[in-house]
Amino acid sequence: MTAAWLEAHARQAGLAILLTALVLRLYMAFLAGVPHLGSDGLTYIEMADAILDGTPMSFFPNGYPILLAALAHLMGEADPQPAWLLMNVLMSTGIVAFVLLIAGRWLDPALALAAAAVIAVWPTQLYYTAQFLSDIPSAFFLTFGIHLALRQQPVAAGCVLGIAALVRDSLLPSVLLLAAIGMVAPERRRGVARLLLAVGVVQALEWILEARGVTAPSSTAGLNLLLAVTSMSTEGIPAAPPGLSPEQMAHPWATYFRFALEHPGTFILQRLASLYELWGPWPNAGDPGDPRGVLVRLVIGLRFPLLMLALGGLWIGRRHLETWMIAAPLIGLTAVHIAFFSASPRFTIPMEPTAIVLAALAVQRLVKQA
Repeated sequence: MTAAWLEAHARQAGLAILLTALVLRLYMAFLAGVPHLGSDGLTYIEMADAILDGTPMSFFPNGYPILLAALAHLMGEADPQPAWLLMNVLMSTGIVAFVLLIAGRWLDPALALAAAAVIAVWPTQLYYTAQFLSDIPSAFFLTFGIHLALRQQPVAAGCVLGIAALVRDSLLPSVLLLAAIGMVAPERRRGVARLLLAVGVVQALEWILEARGVTAPSSTAGLNLLLAVTSMSTEGIPAAPPGLSPEQMAHPWATYFRFALEHPGTFILQRLASLYELWGPWPNAGDPGDPRGVLVRLVIGLRFPLLMLALGGLWIGRRHLETWMIAAPLIGLTAVHIAFFSASPRFTIPMEPTAIVLAALAVQRLVKQA
C-alpha cells in the first residue's frame, strides 16, 4: 500500500482506521478481561453516587463524577457500568478522529493517516479505555478543544476546554498556555479573549453547582503537594504522605515550599524523578505484589521515543504558531507533573494525541530528507 494510494483513498482509509479503533476499544472494554475498577475508580463512582444522593463528597475534580452521575440518572434502575464503558469507547474513538483532523491540516495525507493509526493502537489509549478513570474523557475534551481552537471556533473551543479542566484540573495550565500562545498573533487576540471567556463561564457554572450543594470542591491539590515532597516517583507513590506532623499536613503549600528551600538537592531529585517516571524509557516495576513484566515495561517505555520525536516535530515547526498550540498539553501538563509527581503510565494519556501529531511532523521531515 503506497503513499500515493493512501492519498487517493484518504477518506476510506480514515474511516477504516476509525472503525478499527472502535472495534479494538469495544473489545478492550467488554471482552478482554481488563479490570474496570481500581481505588481511584471506586472513588469516582462514590462521588457520582453522592451527587445523585444530594450529599456530594470532596476529593477528585467533579467533571468525571458529573458525567458518571448523568449517565446513571439516564439509565434509571439499570446497571450504569456498560453505559460508562461505552462512553469511554466513543470518547477514545473520538480522540482518533480529532488526531486525524488536526494532523490533516498540515501534514501529508499519508502521515496524517499514520498518526491516526498510531493513536488507534497506542497501548495506554486502549488499556485505559476499559477503566473508570478520568484519563480518556480528559484527553477527549482536550484534543477536541484544540481542534476547535485551530479551526478558530473560540467559543466552542473555550467551552470544551473548560470541561476538560473540570474533568482534570491539572489541564488548566495547558489551556491557559494555549490561550497565551494564541495571543501572540494580533489577528487571533479577539478570538482568544472569547475562548477565555467561555472557559470562565464553564468554571462559573461549576462554582454555582458547588454553591448550591450539588457538588463539593476538589480537595486533592494539597494531598498531591505533600506527596510530591515525601516520595520519589521512581520508587512509587504511597497512598498517604508519610512522616509529616499535623501542622505540616494542615498547611500543604507552606510544607511544599519550605521543603524546597530547606532541602533543595532532594527537591530537585524528586522533580527529575517525576520527569523520568512520566516520560522515561524504563518505568518502575509498579505494584510490588504484582510487578510489571519486562514486556509491559518495554511497551510503557514507548513513551520515550514518542517524546523525542514530538520534541523534534516541535523544533521543526517552531516558527508556526499552530505548532506551539498543538504542543501546549505536552508543555503544560509535563510541567505540572514535574512540580507534583508521576506515578502511573496513564498520566501521559491527555498528552499522547497531540504528541503523536508532532511526532508525525518529525517523521515527515525525515522521510522527505531520505
